[in-house]
Amino acid sequence: NDQSKEKTELFPGTGFFIRNYEPYGDTEAAEWYRQAVFFEKSGRTSDALKLFEKFTKRRSDHVILHEGAKVSVGADALYRAAMIRERKGDWKKAFDHLLLVAKAYMDYDFEKTAQAMLSLGEKLAKQDLPKKWGFVPRFRSASEDRARLYQIADIAKGPQFAPRALMISAEISIKDELSEEAVDALERLINLY
Repeated sequence: NDQSKEKTELFPGTGFFIRNYEPYGDTEAAEWYRQAVFFEKSGRTSDALKLFEKFTKRRSDHVILHEGAKVSVGADALYRAAMIRERKGDWKKAFDHLLLVAKAYMDYDFEKTAQAMLSLGEKLAKQDLPKKWGFVPRFRSASEDRARLYQIADIAKGPQFAPRALMISAEISIKDELSEEAVDALERLINLY
């Protein structure tokens, strides 16, 4: 039960004066999810995103049968929100959604989530960030990039994703002339993998 409470605390909750951290009700969560998927398929991505992102506030462990497959409503809603955010160019928020999926929903498809996190982490670290609303520039932060890549390495403790995250972190550190950070990332890589 402590593990369930810990995962619930990953979510900020809803409400102004009294915060509600309780998971969403099953009926409500399933209805929002189905409506959001309908909006997404009909091209109304902003409406879909609004509903999917409700699951960033409070968790839902409800599982439904959707299009012939069992779907964890909360985890899949966050994953879909991340994919929409990525397409819209809001890579940082997309990464945050994926990080929440990886931390809060251990039974969700971890490999798919970790691959998307690594892809976004690499984009954020190496590519020019898309402009907000098409004209407002977004600025990179090398320290944030390294922190994201370290989060991937910590969550994905395996030979498939963590070594690549540590290598990218070392590359960023070298580019930013932070040799101590680069050595730290490479030592972690050598010692752990």
